[in-house]
Amino acid sequence: MTDYHKTIRALHDNDITIMGCFAIGFDHDNEGGFQKTVDFIIETGIDISRFAIVTPFPGTALNK
Repeated sequence: MTDYHKTIRALHDNDITIMGCFAIGFDHDNEGGFQKTVDFIIETGIDISRFAIVTPFPGTALNK
């Protein structure tokens, strides 16, 4: 399992800016999921955050 905290710290230690891209709105997501994501972003100091709402397109696995 990837230790994202450690990886992000190593990138920051080397002056690398991190943009985190997060998809929300999966069937298994619950009300606390967005807050957990925001907490993770703050804890790790991700520099730029982007969010996308999961959108099922006809004929894809998400639309079954």
